[in-house]
Amino acid sequence: MSAARARAEKDDSNAAAPFGPPINDERIFAHALLNEFEGRFGGPADSFRWNGEAWVGTDTNRVWLKSEGFSKNGIVSDGDHELLYDRPISTFFDVQVGLRYDRDSFASRRWAAVGVEGFAPYLLQFSGTSYASDAGHFAAKAEVSYEELITQRLILEPLAEFNAYTRSDAARGVATSVSLTSALMVR
Repeated sequence: MSAARARAEKDDSNAAAPFGPPINDERIFAHALLNEFEGRFGGPADSFRWNGEAWVGTDTNRVWLKSEGFSKNGIVSDGDHELLYDRPISTFFDVQVGLRYDRDSFASRRWAAVGVEGFAPYLLQFSGTSYASDAGHFAAKAEVSYEELITQRLILEPLAEFNAYTRSDAARGVATSVSLTSALMVR
C-alpha cells in the first residue's frame, strides 16, 4: 500500500478501521401498546377500561406516555397518566423520571415520578416507581409479570401489582393503604 493511500484512509473520518464506517444507530423509533381496551355498553351499568403505553425516541433516550383508567356510567375513576423520560442504566434496566397526573372525576393530583423498568433474572418483567405529590403525599407502585408461551400464539401471563400510599387523601378517595393485586391473563 502506498504512503499516499494510507494517509488518505487515515484522514477519512468515515473509515473506522478495521470494520468500515460507523453505523447510524441514533434513529428515532415509536412504539405503542394497549394492554386493556374494553367496554360494556347497552346495559344498566356502562363501563370502559383502558391501560396502555407508548414511547418515542432512540435506543438511549425515550419519552414514555402511560395511561390507565376506568369509567362507569360516564364517570371516570382511577385515571392516571404518566409522562416519563427514560434512559438505560444497565443492560436490562432503564431509569424513568417524569410526571404523573391523576385526572378523573375526583380532585386532580400532580406527582413527581422516579422509577426503574426492565427484565429481572428469569425474564421477569419488573417496573417500580415512587411518587411524591404536590400536596405532600407519597406513593409507590411495583409490577412484576412473566410471559409463558403455551403455543406460538397463546401466551399465559401471570401479573402481580403492589400499590402503597403513605397518607389518606379524602379528595381522591384514597386511604393510607397497601394493596396487592394479582391477575392471570391469557392472550
